[in-house]
Amino acid sequence: ANEVNPDRISGYRLLAHSLAVQKRFDEAAKVIARAETAIPDDLSPYVNVARAMLRVNAELPKAEAYLKKYLTETKEPEPNAPPIAAAHYWLGLVYDKQGRKPEAIGELETALRIKPDFEPAKQDLKRIKGK
Repeated sequence: ANEVNPDRISGYRLLAHSLAVQKRFDEAAKVIARAETAIPDDLSPYVNVARAMLRVNAELPKAEAYLKKYLTETKEPEPNAPPIAAAHYWLGLVYDKQGRKPEAIGELETALRIKPDFEPAKQDLKRIKGK
């Protein structure tokens, strides 16, 4: 897909996520770098890789950096890109897995300020505060 349509983000997202789920993090990093060069306005592959890292519970500091990059450099997400509230939510989950409870709570609360009806964030915030 990336060879046929190098200017479309969806192929980069899928490939980067697939590589990260397989714990091929260096290859995933190369894909997201190529995606950023090809489509600099859409950093969503960073989020896809960070979510995969969270899912496999690996490379959490890198997942944190990827989510922070997305949040710092994305003012308005492109169509079909992760919403800002969701990126804060996932960053909160990364912090939670790292045992950084105050930061986790802060990110989940930020997600809920942005999107008050964000049920997964509500549930995880309740879970973390109850620990």
